[in-house]
Amino acid sequence: MVIYSAHGLYMLKDRLDNVGTDFVLMFMNQKKSGLPLQLFLTTPITAPVTVKIQTPEDLSLVQIDMTLKVYNNNTTNVVIPEILKSELKSEKTYKSILVTSDDVIVLFASNMQFKSTDSCVVYPTDTLSNEYIAVSRESDTPNPAFIGSNIGVVALEVGVVSFYLPTNISVLFDSSTYTGEMHITLNKYEVFHLVTTDVTGILIKANITVAAFSGHSFLKFGDTSGDHMEVMLPPLKSLGRQYMVVKKPSYQHTPELIRVVSTAELTNINISYNSSNYGVELQGMGAYYDFDLPITGALINSDKAILVAQISTSRCIDGVVGDSSMSLAFHPDYLSSEYIFGVPVKQGTNLHQYNLLIIAETKYIMNVLFDNIHLDPLASWVSISNSEFSVAEIEDITEGEHTLSSDGPEAKLAGIVHGIGNGEHFQAAIGRYLGVPRDQINTSKDDNTDRLRQTTSVQRFQDYLPSEPPFHNTTKGSPIMCLALCLEYSACYLLATKPYLGGATDSVICLLYTTVGASGRLRSEHGYTLYRRFA
Repeated sequence: MVIYSAHGLYMLKDRLDNVGTDFVLMFMNQKKSGLPLQLFLTTPITAPVTVKIQTPEDLSLVQIDMTLKVYNNNTTNVVIPEILKSELKSEKTYKSILVTSDDVIVLFASNMQFKSTDSCVVYPTDTLSNEYIAVSRESDTPNPAFIGSNIGVVALEVGVVSFYLPTNISVLFDSSTYTGEMHITLNKYEVFHLVTTDVTGILIKANITVAAFSGHSFLKFGDTSGDHMEVMLPPLKSLGRQYMVVKKPSYQHTPELIRVVSTAELTNINISYNSSNYGVELQGMGAYYDFDLPITGALINSDKAILVAQISTSRCIDGVVGDSSMSLAFHPDYLSSEYIFGVPVKQGTNLHQYNLLIIAETKYIMNVLFDNIHLDPLASWVSISNSEFSVAEIEDITEGEHTLSSDGPEAKLAGIVHGIGNGEHFQAAIGRYLGVPRDQINTSKDDNTDRLRQTTSVQRFQDYLPSEPPFHNTTKGSPIMCLALCLEYSACYLLATKPYLGGATDSVICLLYTTVGASGRLRSEHGYTLYRRFA
């Protein structure tokens, strides 16, 4: 995320990817059962945020229509009936869940079954797209491999979703066996759940916007113990050509698998760590290459966009603790500088500890803050091989809301929260920058309200001002100085800048607004850019 150096202020168009007001999700199958599904919500907004959670009206097996308040510095736990989990088969259902809010929230979804937990961050609808590529793994046992690798897709409108299957992969659906490709027509908020031996490399392409997930119902990897894996997939257009993969300090003596998936034919990748450097060619779209993650971490470069997954083995920490799980690696150019995230409650699970893996630019490690407290730059940072980044791990973080941020200008950060238990493990990215927002898919809100990303047009942040007059109107020597001025006023909620042609090179007109300015209509005003205060 591109920001100016004034701490706590962010450009609306370069927002945090996992912060939003509209979300659509589903829960894929997971082999174990007996516990409900859960949502964990929090917000960076100091005032209470009203959240509505629904299932598609008159279509779902279970009707959910609840309204609740979400508060800053707190995590709200919402229980979802287990019947909304997909079955262990390819099927069409209306087991989707809609979450909307009157201001920005962060949403994590958790399937907290005993000894088979997983959680994932849910991305807002304006970051979604129509093309994705899936990743998972084939289970080791039993033989033949357990058919439990899965994809979940939710349609945000009526359309056709196509799945292009790799060679030797088949899908049984509605008494027909598909190879090569399959085309599924979905209604608005309808779900398609696809199950096969390994969904890695399946290209998902639709003529509509969809939300997409992939993983495994119960992966056994290197041991007879197994666990559920589930991630929300980033759009194909947000994937990069360079990725960092890092070893968790708590996993130093346990293998972790890195799976690199191509998104185009004839993709050349280069893997470097320490003094090792070698290349691999992936010939087809959806082809993949696996390697064991070195203790030093590794840097992966490619001539075309790739998706990179990090998969932990069963009994992954010491032969007893932990289990198979998956997270997606980070592209250095697609990182943000501040994240807010919620950690699930341990009650009713087999989890006994949560850790946070932090990745930061080495030159900014002295600026990294966890829950607004600086980390010791000399304590536990380790350089990631052949990169400009370092990694550290905070052990035993508490349940509830947390923040990871930096007070350095334009610093890049990433984080993975992972929960550990006896035969139990999950790992989830705390957020990911996915590019400039697309059109917001509103489900139930008034289009005339303009709170942060609750908009109907990508360009709404540019060339518009609130209809209400600013409480302060001045000129400043730079946008940074205008942002800093806003911090001096507790009432400052929005600000707008426009180049001031009568002043120095970086001079701007600086307008400051209270919350009143965010609650009404916007008016067209060429040349201005709106900003929003988080802190």
